[in-house]
Amino acid sequence: MNAAPAGHSRGRQRSPRKADAILKGARQEFLQRGYAAASMDRIAATAGVSKPTIYSHYGDKASLFRALTCWMVQRRVEDVFGPSSPAPPGPKQARRQLAQLAARIVEVNERQPEMLDFLRLVIGESGRFPDLAKGFVAEVQQRALTRLTQILAVITDQPELRARIFIGALMQTILFEDVLHGGDLTPSCKSSIAKLVVELVTSQPDHT
Repeated sequence: MNAAPAGHSRGRQRSPRKADAILKGARQEFLQRGYAAASMDRIAATAGVSKPTIYSHYGDKASLFRALTCWMVQRRVEDVFGPSSPAPPGPKQARRQLAQLAARIVEVNERQPEMLDFLRLVIGESGRFPDLAKGFVAEVQQRALTRLTQILAVITDQPELRARIFIGALMQTILFEDVLHGGDLTPSCKSSIAKLVVELVTSQPDHT
């Protein structure tokens, strides 16, 4: 992901400050103009670095977008899950944690509105650039799905399957209501949906 084009040194020390500035400049450029029309020159100008500096940090435009995807998803996951921590010690704590996570996820419009813009960008570009959407999905699965599976494993069987249902149900709400500007649900209704999703994925089948 951070490979530089031919001719650039791979051993050059990366500057965290410049790397962060480049990602913020890239976010602004991609969100304003879309992937195809985004300019590395404008990203460099916004970030206050040279274009070769972008290449030495992130490689070409596709690699920069993948790095931006990782960064955006990581920020969102950290906002929802908090710092990495061991699985909860028991089912009661796990259910409480799931309820908190579900509530934070459906509050994306209030907590991280720029993430909604990024989702719109990924969806809008997915037809011409399917790898961009695949990369986004892979990041979400790698970061969020793993954490959810660990929590659900404390409560019930088939934790990964239930984690996928959890993400899918809440993402559907975000997609229709926030990303596609449905806007018909009140905050209290979203909260009720979040609670019902937690009940769904933690319920045990009746085999009687």
